[in-house]
Amino acid sequence: MAKPKQSLKLSFKDVDRDIEKYLERHGKPDILDLGDAGRFSVVRGYDNAQQTVFDAYLEQKKYRQLVDYLCGFNWEVGSDNPMLKRLTETLRREKKRAQLIRLWRGVIAKQKNNFWILAGARGKAPGLKPASIARAKANALASMRTLHDLLAELGDAPASSKLNEEIALLEREQHRQIATPADPRKMDDELFWSIIEAGRQTNRSTAEHVEALTEQLQAFKAEEIRRFQKILLDKFALAYRWDLWALAYVAQGGCSDDAFEEFRAWLIVQGRRLFESALKDMHKILRKVPRGLSTHAAELLFAASTAYEASSGKAMAPITAKSKKLAGTPWQENDLPRIYPDIVKHYEI
Repeated sequence: MAKPKQSLKLSFKDVDRDIEKYLERHGKPDILDLGDAGRFSVVRGYDNAQQTVFDAYLEQKKYRQLVDYLCGFNWEVGSDNPMLKRLTETLRREKKRAQLIRLWRGVIAKQKNNFWILAGARGKAPGLKPASIARAKANALASMRTLHDLLAELGDAPASSKLNEEIALLEREQHRQIATPADPRKMDDELFWSIIEAGRQTNRSTAEHVEALTEQLQAFKAEEIRRFQKILLDKFALAYRWDLWALAYVAQGGCSDDAFEEFRAWLIVQGRRLFESALKDMHKILRKVPRGLSTHAAELLFAASTAYEASSGKAMAPITAKSKKLAGTPWQENDLPRIYPDIVKHYEI
């Protein structure tokens, strides 16, 4: 282990960046042949790079960085992951309560958000199978029980008891009851950003933030929740720009249409100041946009519909967003170093 780490000179600040650094030096270039779809240059060895860097971070006790990294994973498919198990066992053994809770809360939030999205589509999406909804529910409950046992072991009885209540609610497929009467405020731009900001805390993952935001939205009247979604779609349209797509593309090492949608959601989740700064001059937010795949917030797209159903007991009718063309100057990948040299330089390994 010592030799690879010495040759790599890992930063121990950003897991994604260090994985790419390892892959850049030790990966094997290859050609991926997809037949009619074409041939593409790839670098083999990602799994080995990920494992090597993970081991190095764990050995150096860089737990916060590993928690940040794992919280960005696609836990919707389940939490049976060797790295999650190893980090959990290490944090448990060393009694790192705060990091342990943050890690598993991040996992649980993603799984619960995924379940409520699927549950809301029950009977409405032709291709959605009941087994998929049941599996999503089982994944979330299993993770919640794991955290419950960890908290009990660490002697945190109050947190363990509170989690029992959350488990019971999810088992019954019920949302936490919001105090009545409903919040009387009318949804406008100021209130929209207030709700976005209220759920954002430095020790929360994006999924946890959206979960808190969704719960807060439930306190509003149905029409105001719907208005929240309309404002959200307006923000999405404002950020539908070639320059911001270039930023996402370079930061993430590639960015599809769907990924760009999730990136715009992530920008909004970061709050009004960062979002509006990005619209004025994206170069000013480079230090706030991490390298890698953590800049996704797909959960935000469904927050209003989940809150609406919890509040009214009915599905929210879709809101049709106005079609909008990408604003700005189009680019091709090869053009990025010339058009946006500062961005490319910032994210260079």
